[in-house]
Amino acid sequence: MCLIIWFVISFVFIIYYIIKYVKFKICLYNYLDLINDKDLLKFCATIKRKYKVNKEVKLYNSDVITSACTFGLIKHVIILPKTHCDNDLKIVICHELSHIKSHDTIFRLIRLICLSLYWFNPLMYIMSNSFDEISELACDEKVTKHLNYRDRFRYENLIIEATSNNNINELFDYL
Repeated sequence: MCLIIWFVISFVFIIYYIIKYVKFKICLYNYLDLINDKDLLKFCATIKRKYKVNKEVKLYNSDVITSACTFGLIKHVIILPKTHCDNDLKIVICHELSHIKSHDTIFRLIRLICLSLYWFNPLMYIMSNSFDEISELACDEKVTKHLNYRDRFRYENLIIEATSNNNINELFDYL
C-alpha cells in the first residue's frame, strides 16, 4: 500500500512539473523576438568557441523578463531581457553560455526527477535550493575570471539588479 501511495504521489509531482514547464514555455515563447544583431551574434560565436560549446545556441530577447535564462536540453536557447545595453548583454551571454557548457539544464531535469521520486525527504528540498545557488555561483566564477576590474563591477551590479527584479521565478511560480 505504501508503495502505491509513493508511486501515485511521485507521478503527480512529475506531471505537475511537466505541466508547469510547458505552460511557462508557451507563455514565454509568445513574447520572444529572435536577435539578428550581427555584432551580438558574432560575439556569441566567439564566446562559444572560447568556452568550447559545440552546440547550436539561438538568442532571443523579450519584454516579459528582467533577467536572462537558458532553455533546452538539445536545442539551446538563451533569452535576454530587452532592458540591457549591448555591453551588459555580452556579459550575460557569457554567463548563460557557461550554464550550457556546464550542462545545467540536464542537471536541473535530474534534480526535478529526484524531487519527484523523493518528495517525502526534506533534505531533497534543501539540496535542490543548494544546487541552484551553487550552479549560479559556479557560472559567476567562470565569467568573472576573464573580466577586468571595471567589468567585474558592472557584472556584480547586473547580478544585484537581476536578483532584485527576478520576475522569471514569479512568472514560473504563477503558472
